[in-house]
Amino acid sequence: MGKVIVFRIITGNFRDGFPISLEIAEDNVDGITHPFVAIGGKLPPNPILENLYRNWQQSYRHLGMQMRLGASKTQITNISYESAITECKYKAEELRKRLLNWYNSQVYEFAQIREKLFSELNKNESARILVQTEEASLRLLPWHLFFESFLETYPQAEVALSPINYGNINLPKCHRKSIRILGILGSSEGIDIETDKQTIASLPDAEPHFLISPNINEVTEYLYQQEWDLLFFAGHSSSQNKTGQIKINSQDSISINELKNALTKAVQKGLRLAIFNSCDGLELARALEELHLPQVIVMREMVPDKIAQAFLKQFLTTFSQGESLYLAVREAREKLQPLEKDFPCATWLPVICQNPATLPLTWHNLHNLDFYPNLKRNPTSISIPNNLDRVVLLKGIGKATVVVEYNNLTNIKADVLVNPDDIYISMAGRVSAALLEIGGKVIKEEIERRIPQELGKVTITTAGNLAAENIFHAVVIDYEKPEETNVNLIQKITRRCLELAEIYEVKKIAFPALAIGGTLLSPEKCAVAMIIEIVKYLGGNTSLEKVTIALLDEGKGGREDLIRRFYTKVSDFLDMYQQMETRRELLLDLERIYRSLRMESAVNLILRYQAQLDSITRQWTEEMLGVNLSEVIEQKSVYENAYENSLAKISKNVKQEERRVSIQNDIDLNQSFNTDAAAVWEKIQAAENEEEIREILTSLQGDIDSLAWINDRFELDIASIEAKLKKVKDILSSQLIELKQGQKVLHEELVNWHGEGVLENKTSGEERVISFKSYPKLELLVSEEDLPSEYRTEKVSYSAKKKELKNAGEKGIDISKWAKIDPNLKVKFGFKSKN
Repeated sequence: MGKVIVFRIITGNFRDGFPISLEIAEDNVDGITHPFVAIGGKLPPNPILENLYRNWQQSYRHLGMQMRLGASKTQITNISYESAITECKYKAEELRKRLLNWYNSQVYEFAQIREKLFSELNKNESARILVQTEEASLRLLPWHLFFESFLETYPQAEVALSPINYGNINLPKCHRKSIRILGILGSSEGIDIETDKQTIASLPDAEPHFLISPNINEVTEYLYQQEWDLLFFAGHSSSQNKTGQIKINSQDSISINELKNALTKAVQKGLRLAIFNSCDGLELARALEELHLPQVIVMREMVPDKIAQAFLKQFLTTFSQGESLYLAVREAREKLQPLEKDFPCATWLPVICQNPATLPLTWHNLHNLDFYPNLKRNPTSISIPNNLDRVVLLKGIGKATVVVEYNNLTNIKADVLVNPDDIYISMAGRVSAALLEIGGKVIKEEIERRIPQELGKVTITTAGNLAAENIFHAVVIDYEKPEETNVNLIQKITRRCLELAEIYEVKKIAFPALAIGGTLLSPEKCAVAMIIEIVKYLGGNTSLEKVTIALLDEGKGGREDLIRRFYTKVSDFLDMYQQMETRRELLLDLERIYRSLRMESAVNLILRYQAQLDSITRQWTEEMLGVNLSEVIEQKSVYENAYENSLAKISKNVKQEERRVSIQNDIDLNQSFNTDAAAVWEKIQAAENEEEIREILTSLQGDIDSLAWINDRFELDIASIEAKLKKVKDILSSQLIELKQGQKVLHEELVNWHGEGVLENKTSGEERVISFKSYPKLELLVSEEDLPSEYRTEKVSYSAKKKELKNAGEKGIDISKWAKIDPNLKVKFGFKSKN
């Protein structure tokens, strides 16, 4: 599962700049609306860029090549043609450099966006960048040049255009064994579209139907009457007067709006992809976006006939062999580069237009193969042993090992232990308290210098007397915002801990069960969020040797069921993962055998099976993340029917236990008034120390009912006082905010009045004027432990030498990766006499 990056630009212009927002999410349907990273910024002004694009466009359109635009080829001499190509390449390079400089701008409002992109992604994972805008001038830009350095670093990334306003269509599930393609072959005047037809006709598992030079009634009838997976057009097209037009025969041109109803019906029946292998297609794409078509591929500018043929053949070959649509487009686009000697800027032309509400396609998504491995398991294969203090699960992932132990984290032999804590790192939880008890107060003293922290941050301290070298304190909960502890946060924290372990050359790291019992997340979701990231990380290039999950803590009671549910989900995931890997290895072996025998048809079949297995794995993973124990009985999964029954039994037992506890609490809270206990309670309230309380309680001689009644009184009074404290705190906080707002207004007015010169007055014969003192504020952008060594001390605390950072900035050294100086000067007011 890769990442989707939404680069949203709603307003702005080249003269003043463009406010932007960046969102990063896991690449799934909910990822767009539930990003785990969201940050605002601004693209700086770039007034010359629009003119540079127009200059390039003008030189490109006057090259005189035979284009799929419907115009006849301009007759030019060899000398003028070479000169035109040289001029076009020169203007293209000017535009490219301007876009690169725009991306590499050191203006903080955009630099923070750029740094966030690089800090949140893994180089080995796929990434889709959706440039989401309705601004026509921005949609014209070749955004792959703007993101050039990013694309070089992330070889599995590609850029697409996306609308601001979009909607989701519930596409019907396809059960056809072949992909149904409607190919519209329009006017072929001066171009060769027969090659396009042959390319489409040779696709595996495809059922193409071609309309050759049709009229509008034929096109409409076929879109209405039949179901299509892919729509293809080859011929002449243009975007005149902001309206996309396709020339369907030698005489007639039609717009997408003229086919609106028919295309809407086709989308509702399952149309998932449209390819317009023709010129100037951005307005075609815009019109199709309004119909919520999932994906469209067009050419952003006039396209030479030879380039259109080369791109189509390469893209469909790669796409039909199982590659994702994005990577197939990137590969086909980049393979046009050798042709740029004679056809400048060929790699600029293909562009994806994506509906953000839908997932990107793969070839096997367009139809339903018969290959479905038997993924049902026997739940009895998972056994939870009675002896809890030992290893209960061990799996090899890549070159590393995942171990699950029913053991206390403090007993685990690892280089690093992970401590889940709150934003104040109070170390008051069960796991934290156990680590603190054995590790010693040095841990607490060290951590107190670094609070508070933000959700998702990981702070490193020594481990004191523990056998480990360090503790990673992971912030998993903000008690004032418990809803923010979600699956994305647990995934982010798990991944961050693993990455830090890699940076510090750690070989062994041990986690507890993160965020179970004290948050709104179910133990199943916590388990899957953690194990997904662990498996994904260990499956890449890593020096980690062992990741342990410890399932006990020093607390007594109340968590056994949560721990069992967490363990069962981890075990279930790893068991299923191993089954998937076994099938994957088998398919790889078969692929090697068939390749050695040059059995191409068998190889293609295996490639489709591999792609199908990847799809099943993704579906299953997403389903695992969506598990809700309270609804598990009603959810029917082809992958987990057997396991679901065991969860239902657990759910039933949990509900029965909750009901028993609830009834007992009702009895306790509503028991008859006990006069002896009430008298004892009055004495306890008047007691002055612990000894007096103990003596008073002794008088009850172990009367459990009276003791329970008194305990309830304690809890009720504590809750009442805590509520009052919170109310007082809220009142004081509100007053504090009002005072600060008032002071801010005063300061703003003083600045304005000082600028207008209205503050000057005379008192006792002396003139007094307001004076200003300004000072910059340094703000760190990274955790202190991530600062370069020259900007920190070698003490255990790793406290940043802010003075050195400030001096470096004043000397012109770029410190933007680690710190920034607040451009808003804080104004200090004071009055001085002026004689």
